[in-house]
Amino acid sequence: MSPESAVSLSSLLCAFDECELQDLLSTFSCRDESIANFLKRQAIEFEKASKSRTYLFIDDQSDKEIAGFFSVAISNLYIPEVTTDGLPVSSINNRKKLDGYRGKRNGTVQTNFPVYLIGQIARNSKYPPANLSGKALLDSATGVIQDAAQLVGGRLMLVECTKALVPFYECHGFKRQNFHVDTDSFREENLIQMIKPINNYVCSVR
Repeated sequence: MSPESAVSLSSLLCAFDECELQDLLSTFSCRDESIANFLKRQAIEFEKASKSRTYLFIDDQSDKEIAGFFSVAISNLYIPEVTTDGLPVSSINNRKKLDGYRGKRNGTVQTNFPVYLIGQIARNSKYPPANLSGKALLDSATGVIQDAAQLVGGRLMLVECTKALVPFYECHGFKRQNFHVDTDSFREENLIQMIKPINNYVCSVR
């Protein structure tokens, strides 16, 4: 399976009976039960409500099992101006880098930054990395985000991961933040937030 073989859940909802599709989603299992539960119990409703977009890697050689999946969504990264102790959270220059334009608006420190969130990403526990690597899953997810950003703009992508996965994301260009931020995602307190800039500017010569 390659990163290009991911199929959107939206397209499957248009092509198949919803109950039949739900049966397919129910075949997925992984070590993180909360991620598996999202796919089994929430992915379809989130898709229909346009809260997120889910993409599936379907193994046609194994009676159409789901080998892996990821979901992406639009979210908001909030960086408060000061901590509860009154200390600055991040400099104006850092905020300007995140915004790409300015660190303040109308004299007020910029605290909200739009992001593309990789909300869920996992491989079926039955499949070894040789069949579908973590890199292939992440490449496909970031590719979807880069395509969206090319069409409508956007500067940042965000993942929220456990401490054990930090080295993996660091190897793929994500950086752990040295300040606490919040998003409107369903976030557990033990998750670490990491961001990566999207390089999507294209100069067209006519």
